Amino acid sequence: MCELNNMYVTAGKFSKICGISKQTLIFYDKNKIFSPEKVDGNGYRYYNLNQFDIIVTIQALKSIGLSLEEIREFLQKRTSDDTYELFSQQSAHLEESVRQLQTLVEMMKI
Repeated sequence: MCELNNMYVTAGKFSKICGISKQTLIFYDKNKIFSPEKVDGNGYRYYNLNQFDIIVTIQALKSIGLSLEEIREFLQKRTSDDTYELFSQQSAHLEESVRQLQTLVEMMKI
């Protein structure tokens, strides 16, 4: 059985697994949004495969319109209640946006 707790990969490999650029990982690290689990003496970044879920969360939060500052704050203090509340708020916001776009499409058909 493979234990992910000790499976470290380079930034390049981790970026490929996650489907994001290595530069994005470096940007997230510099802006204290998401950091590698290990950095060696030469400055090489190593990510634990268990960190994949955090990248997925970041990408999901970006896709629903949160700024990187909001994402950083959310990740620093997230709880299951915070996640539920955030998703509920964003869901309502997205539903309103859809309604507005549907109205616009109907107006354009006239």
